[in-house]
Amino acid sequence: MFRFRVRPRSLAVVLLAAFAAAVAAAAGKPNVLMIVVDDLSTPAIAHPAFGTTHSSARTPSIDRLANEGVAFTQAFANWPSCAPARQAFMSGALPEKTQYRFYGNVREQAGRNRSVVYIGQHFKDNGYSTIRLDKIYHIGRDVASQWDVTEEPFGVNRDQITQQASEFSRLGLTTTDRLRYEKFTEMGGEKSEIIELKATKSNGTPITADILTDGITKLRALHWLDDLATPGGQFDASQKPFFLAVGFRRPHLPYTAPTSYYQKFKWGDGDTNFEPGATNIVLPPQNQAFTDVTQYRKALEGYYACLLMTD
Repeated sequence: MFRFRVRPRSLAVVLLAAFAAAVAAAAGKPNVLMIVVDDLSTPAIAHPAFGTTHSSARTPSIDRLANEGVAFTQAFANWPSCAPARQAFMSGALPEKTQYRFYGNVREQAGRNRSVVYIGQHFKDNGYSTIRLDKIYHIGRDVASQWDVTEEPFGVNRDQITQQASEFSRLGLTTTDRLRYEKFTEMGGEKSEIIELKATKSNGTPITADILTDGITKLRALHWLDDLATPGGQFDASQKPFFLAVGFRRPHLPYTAPTSYYQKFKWGDGDTNFEPGATNIVLPPQNQAFTDVTQYRKALEGYYACLLMTD
């Protein structure tokens, strides 16, 4: 039996904060870029600071952040599910205090979290422009008033809430764009899928990371960084510091990525790059046990393909 479990230093969500080198001239305060990666387990990060690492891990960009900044290796997930964990690190208040323990709205009418000040609001109250892109809180859960700009990847006005299971059709992809599609019979839920995409659509259009959900978010982040760096822009950072929060969905299920990423993690029987003993890689749902080594291998292929794409 192959069991995936959360280790003390693993995070269902890893928060990476990078402080921009430039200091806003008007306020003398640092600009802040916060990047949140969904379902990133520390053993899946290649950098040695994070301890026991799977030999196939490839995270050059995350490694560079760790090398150029500070790697916090004693961070802990504050709740064993997504929405409460995000609410906790965005507020500094544990779910036991706020009674936010499931997937309701961040501002529940009942419960004790109505007076919580979230980090976006804290920055806004202290003179920052605040921008939220995609999955910072759980999808569809947010406090819009704390942001000057709050965007989803979808919709004409970037306000179309789209859960992970619905991304494929929302992106305009069809079954003919799939090179491989498989469901994990040992994993429940509609998102327990491998979706390896072809290199091109039937009309010859390349299928790249940039046309997928996180690619859209990346391009929007670059758009806002360009605006922030432009004198006279909508949010000119020389006049007002900024807090930009960018949320990426992969490597959360479903494992949707172009074949170029999957090809880097193709393991056959007896392949030394595949480690049956590496039981500390987190694959949702957490603590999921696999009795089928073939499914286990495919799950790791999908996880690492999506993680490399995000990186």
